[in-house]
Amino acid sequence: MTSERIVGLRDMTIDHHDILRPSQPRRYAAILTLAGIGTILAWQSILGGVLLTRILALVFAIGAVWLAVRIGQASAASLQLDEDGLSTNDGTLIVALDNIRRVERGPFAFKPSNGFLIVTKSPMRAAWNPGMWWRFGRRVGVGGVTSKADGKRVADRLTLLLKDRD
Repeated sequence: MTSERIVGLRDMTIDHHDILRPSQPRRYAAILTLAGIGTILAWQSILGGVLLTRILALVFAIGAVWLAVRIGQASAASLQLDEDGLSTNDGTLIVALDNIRRVERGPFAFKPSNGFLIVTKSPMRAAWNPGMWWRFGRRVGVGGVTSKADGKRVADRLTLLLKDRD
């Protein structure tokens, strides 16, 4: 477990503790819940009723199963905080460190479950990886199927990096 020094920041290093992994029980619970809802709605569309409700049930069933698959794909990756900013383990940059204005973790922050909210200096292109992170305008939400302890640790680390930067 090595760590490397960030150039220009006093006594701050990035190490293996700056990785945000999905919680496997939460991940499977989210996938199974959405797949179950999709199955129930598909069954409801087969059972009968008014044609419009059958069609709507089928559309929502397809949407729930699609979302279950997307959460499974998105939560297979982990997020890491490094000298460039917050990115996925495949190298996709979510938010650059120099674009971050502040980190919000309070109970009234519009943030994902067990996660935190990043407010950026300039707007970014919208993107969404269900269960892990979303980005819209000047806001980046991180969390969902991640563990609370990991989310708190990465948010605290990010806050320290920002305080040291300023």
